[in-house]
Amino acid sequence: MDQKKICVRKEVGYFDGLLIFLFAIVANLVMQLVLSVVGLGVVSATGREITQSDYFQLVAMLLLQVAFLSVPVLYYACKKKARPLLAAPLCKPVPGLALSVLLPVLTMVGFSMPAMFFGKFLDKIGYALSAGVGMDTPGKLILGIIAVVIVAPVVEEIIFRGFLLSGLRKQFGPIVSAVMCGAAFALMHMSPEQTIYQFFLGFVCSLAAVYGKNLLACIITHAGSNLLALFAGGLSEKATAWLLARPVAAVFVILGLMAACGACISAVLFGLYKFRRKEQPLAAPTAAVDPFDASVPTEDAAKESSAPERPGVSKTERMVGMGIYCGGVGLCLLIWIFVFAAALL
Repeated sequence: MDQKKICVRKEVGYFDGLLIFLFAIVANLVMQLVLSVVGLGVVSATGREITQSDYFQLVAMLLLQVAFLSVPVLYYACKKKARPLLAAPLCKPVPGLALSVLLPVLTMVGFSMPAMFFGKFLDKIGYALSAGVGMDTPGKLILGIIAVVIVAPVVEEIIFRGFLLSGLRKQFGPIVSAVMCGAAFALMHMSPEQTIYQFFLGFVCSLAAVYGKNLLACIITHAGSNLLALFAGGLSEKATAWLLARPVAAVFVILGLMAACGACISAVLFGLYKFRRKEQPLAAPTAAVDPFDASVPTEDAAKESSAPERPGVSKTERMVGMGIYCGGVGLCLLIWIFVFAAALL
């Protein structure tokens, strides 16, 4: 009689998270190449240019997310008896998670203006800003919401705040991990005009995952930000135009908004952490802990603390891991440079 295979939940290790990130970037680039070839094939066969079609671009967004998600699925399919245990797992909604709804609003208000001004700077030096995808019909709007507000936030958060952040947290503190994750997330979009805002969004989403310890926190932040971008873009443009006519006031307004929203984001993250502690009470009284410590001493953690300490990653392994991270970021940067140069021509 055959024994049933037991699937063990295994923590995402340092190399696991970094390799999944690198393979996901490669899969994304391969899918972009396939879509380009398909587009060229249709043009040569019918004479119709479809790659600039809004529907084609929306479908392409969905296929790119499929390419992303296929990587962890295949990776853990090869590890036959293992299921990934993320540092910020996808947990059921809890009341404290409602605070996450504030993060996209604060991120948009605090950091969209610097991104808009960067876009104006690119426009001035001759960079051709992308027109974006039109949502002028009900079909495009529905498909756009599915692709941009539902699928992309879920899949990208699984890759970046699920696997990549889990790997980075094995070696780095929460702030350094969040910065590295934000940089990778920003460059992954390979769109120069989006880079500044995407970095801040990635940074905030990373901190939401660390201190909320629930992948839903960063999915809500990401989805809310994308939803606001779809419907509040015109308002941001008007505000930017008003500030462009008043450069001195613009500096104070932008710095003030960044500082105020940054402070509010810190308060929300602190709230997420506190609610998480209430929802996961301590097994016994302990000494005071740093409210921004990513670990919460629960009953399970207390049991784990009595277990023998696992050996850390050696200096050589850490350098190899950083090589993997830089390889993924470097691929994104190469495409970023290519897009930037092409838009200047």
